[in-house]
Amino acid sequence: MITLENPSHSTDNALLIYGGKTGAGHVSDQWLLWRKGFGWVTIPITGHQLKPRFGAVMQETGFRRGILLGGMANDGKILSEAWEWTIIGDASDLSISLTRMTFSPPGIHSTIGRLGASLTNSRFGVLLVGGVSSSLIPHSLEVIKLFHENADDDQQSIWKWAPVDIRTTDQRPLFIGHSTFASLDTVDILGGGAVCFSFGTFWNESRLNLSSRDRAPRPLMEAIRQPGTLSEQKYTGDTLKPTHLVCTVPRDDRVESSQDFEQIVNDGQPVIMRNMDMGLCMEEWTLANLTAKIGGDRTIVVHEASNQYMDFQYKNFKYAKKPFKDFVEEITRGSPQYLRSLSFENPAGNPADISVDFPGLASCFGLPPQLDIVKQKKHSSVLRISGPVIMWLHYDVMANVLCQIHGTKQLILYPPSDVSLFSIPHGASSSSINCFDTGPDRHSSLTLAHPREALLQPGDILFIPPLWLHTASPVDNVSISVNVFFRNIDAGYAPGRDIYGNRDLQAYESGRRDIEKIVKSFDKLPTDMGKFYLERLANELKEKAQRYSS
Repeated sequence: MITLENPSHSTDNALLIYGGKTGAGHVSDQWLLWRKGFGWVTIPITGHQLKPRFGAVMQETGFRRGILLGGMANDGKILSEAWEWTIIGDASDLSISLTRMTFSPPGIHSTIGRLGASLTNSRFGVLLVGGVSSSLIPHSLEVIKLFHENADDDQQSIWKWAPVDIRTTDQRPLFIGHSTFASLDTVDILGGGAVCFSFGTFWNESRLNLSSRDRAPRPLMEAIRQPGTLSEQKYTGDTLKPTHLVCTVPRDDRVESSQDFEQIVNDGQPVIMRNMDMGLCMEEWTLANLTAKIGGDRTIVVHEASNQYMDFQYKNFKYAKKPFKDFVEEITRGSPQYLRSLSFENPAGNPADISVDFPGLASCFGLPPQLDIVKQKKHSSVLRISGPVIMWLHYDVMANVLCQIHGTKQLILYPPSDVSLFSIPHGASSSSINCFDTGPDRHSSLTLAHPREALLQPGDILFIPPLWLHTASPVDNVSISVNVFFRNIDAGYAPGRDIYGNRDLQAYESGRRDIEKIVKSFDKLPTDMGKFYLERLANELKEKAQRYSS
C-alpha cells in the first residue's frame, strides 16, 4: 500500500493497494484505490495483466505514476519482475496501465525482483532496500539506488541503477520485514530479521543510517548499535513509554590532514576524531599534577550545584570562589561541582585562553596539526574539569572542538532542527530539560527529538557544529577536557563582547528587535485584526525559513 499525493490539492491524496493475501490465504491480483468521498474501489487493468502476488514493493515516482517490484506468487516463487504503473482516466472512470521497466545496464531483474524488501523515495533517489530474490543478492547490491531518464508521458522511462555502499563492522544485516524512513537529510533502516527452524531466530540489533556527510564520492550507509532492545526496557505502570532511538556520533580514524578536518566542518555534522595527538597533557594531567602546575592555593570560580543536574535557567547552583586544591578534593569525594575556566586577567571582558590563564599548562596541551583552521580562527580555549554533574542542555553559536584529556565523558547532541522541542526562551540558548533522565517522568519532548550520543575517551576530539544542542556528564566521577571555540563563518557574529562564544548572530538579535516593532505597529487595531495579520506574517516568515532546508 502507498499514499498517492496530489501536489496541487492535498485533500485529493489517495491510497493505492495491489495484491496481498486475503483472510482465506488467497493471493489477490486486485488494484484497490481509496479516495475521500469515493471510498474503496477496484481499478481495472489495461494492457499487461500481472500474476497475483504478495510481498511486492511499490512506490510513487510522479503524479499518478509509480513502480512495482517483485513479490511472491501463489506457487511460492519469487517473481523477477519490475513494472511501471500509471493511473489514467478521470475521477469516474479510472484504470491502471502497466509497462515493463527497462534498465540500463540490463540484466538486473533477478536482483530487483524481491520479497520482503522496502522501496522509498529519498533525497538520494528511489532506494530499494533488502529483501530476498530468486537468486543470491550480493552484499554490494543489498541497497540499490534507482533513477530514470526520459520520463515524459509519451516516452518510456529508461531506469538506471547504482549500488549503495554499506559500512559496518557488524555481521551483514538481514533486511527482511524491516522499516525504512526517509527524512530531509537521511534515510533510517530499522528492524528486520527471520526465523529459521534449524538455526533459530535472528533480528537486527543495529539501525542503519544513510547520509552524504561522509567524504566518499557517493552516499554511504553506516551501522549504528542500539542501546538495548525493547524487551530489555522496564515497564512503569501499565504502559511502556516510547523511547526515541539514539544515533551514535560517528568515530573517524582517518582525519589525516587539515583538508580532512575542513571537510568535516563543511559537512556540519558531529564527528569524534580518535587517537589525536594533543601533547604531554595525556600523561601529565592528573588531578595531582594539575594542582601542582596551577597552584593549589590559586582561587578559582566554580559552579557548585545543589544536585547532580545543573539548570542554568533556574540557577540551582551558585558561583563559589575557592582554592583549586579544595575544589579537587571535593569533586574527588563526589561533590557536584564544575569548573569552566574564565579569563584570569579580565573574566568579565575577555574570552578564556588556556595558554594565558594557565601558563603552567601551555606547554603540555596543543591542538593537532590537522585542526589548523581552529588555531587560525580561535575565539577561546577553555579548561573544563567536572565532578559528577550534568551540564545543562544548550547550544553555542560558534563551532568548537571538545578535547578529552582524562576520564570518560558522555554527551547527547541534538540537531538545530530540534530547538523548538526544548522550551528555550527567545533570546536564550539554554534549556531546563534533563536529557539524561530515563525515568517514567522524563520530558515528553525527548520522545520527539533526534538525539546523537557521543562517548569520549581520553585522546578523542569531538567536533560540535554551531547551533547543535548538547549536554554532557562524566561517566567516571571526574572529567578533564579542553574546549576550543572558533569562528567558522567570516561575518555575521554580533558585535561587541562575547566571552562565551554563544551570543546569537547579529541578524537574529536585529530580527528580534524588528519583531517588537512589528507587533507594536498593530497595537491600535482590534485584537482579532492584529492577530490575523501577525499570523499571516508568521506563516510567511516560516515559509521563507523552510527554503533554507530545500
